Amino acid sequence: MKTKNTFAKYILTLLVTLISCNGFSQWKTAEANNIKDDIVITYEVIYDRELSAQEKNSSEFLSEIVIAFNKDIVIERRFGDKLKPFNNFGFLDYENKKGYNCSISTNSKSALEYNFKNPNTKVETSPTNSPKQILEFPCEKGITMINNSPKEIFYTKKIGLRYCKQFDVDGFILEYPGYSKNLGHYTIVAKKVTHTKLAANYFSLANFNIQSEEEYIKKLEERKQKIHDTRMKFIGEKAETFKDISIYQKKIDTKKINGEIIVYNFWFTTCGPCKMEMPKLNELKEKYKDKNIHFIAIALDPEYMITSFLKQYPLNYEIIADGRWIAEKFDINSYPTNIIVDKEGTIQFYEIGYKTDILERMSITIDKYLN
Repeated sequence: MKTKNTFAKYILTLLVTLISCNGFSQWKTAEANNIKDDIVITYEVIYDRELSAQEKNSSEFLSEIVIAFNKDIVIERRFGDKLKPFNNFGFLDYENKKGYNCSISTNSKSALEYNFKNPNTKVETSPTNSPKQILEFPCEKGITMINNSPKEIFYTKKIGLRYCKQFDVDGFILEYPGYSKNLGHYTIVAKKVTHTKLAANYFSLANFNIQSEEEYIKKLEERKQKIHDTRMKFIGEKAETFKDISIYQKKIDTKKINGEIIVYNFWFTTCGPCKMEMPKLNELKEKYKDKNIHFIAIALDPEYMITSFLKQYPLNYEIIADGRWIAEKFDINSYPTNIIVDKEGTIQFYEIGYKTDILERMSITIDKYLN
């Protein structure tokens, strides 16, 4: 029995070794050893239709993607309107077959670790007599389905790293399709390649708080529970009142607002999710502009920072500066937070964090207590 168990363990170990070796060959080939410099590839994002200024200002809009890599690591950074970098980026470690979803906020740097996984979007190879050349790289062609539409994808094996996103190709993608529910189809095309030498710490996650997927899920569940508990603590309770003056010199005394709904937004200028929801909040205010509803935004920042911020990211609420003391009255620790107080002064809506459907969520509550 012991011999059989030993043999079984040996076979299992051998299989794991073979799978691991096979996995390595899938993600990195000998071609990668030819990479001597750091390489930066800039991709242009081309949408199938002309987008409006408002659509280009949305959180879904992409203008550029920049990939920087050496023979072991690929870093992907995305850029939105006016080439502003998002605070999130991807970090791929081909030596250890580990990926990291990285995020930088005002007070922290975090990275969610995961193992390399086989892509799930099928690509049919499409042989051609005249291979396409993108930048300095010979490419192979494939066909994939995006939102029920056949789209071309081009990739090269010359780099030696398998940078393939969700597409099942055995190369480094240089032209590939994408789709946004609100913005439609688009194509991401490599437009520029630069051979350079980046700072040594560019390819480092030093000072990042690295979490495993298990740790992340556990903390996420704990945070969800805390959010739920906070919401339950306030909904149905009388709202705290306060006096202050907005940056537009309007006196606000919420104790004197009787028989009218108050909509609060708590935010600060360097909060990425706060910026993302502002167009929706402006839509909300415009939607109810003829109703007796007070829209008040409480910012943590001083007035001069808010004034400068609003030139780029307009928010059409009455805005109170230096409002941390008000946020503490409502036990707010996460941003953005949106609160709706009914005509009787009772909190009926308390939502923490960015929600893509915040307009719809808040509209339902407002409509319910408006009449």
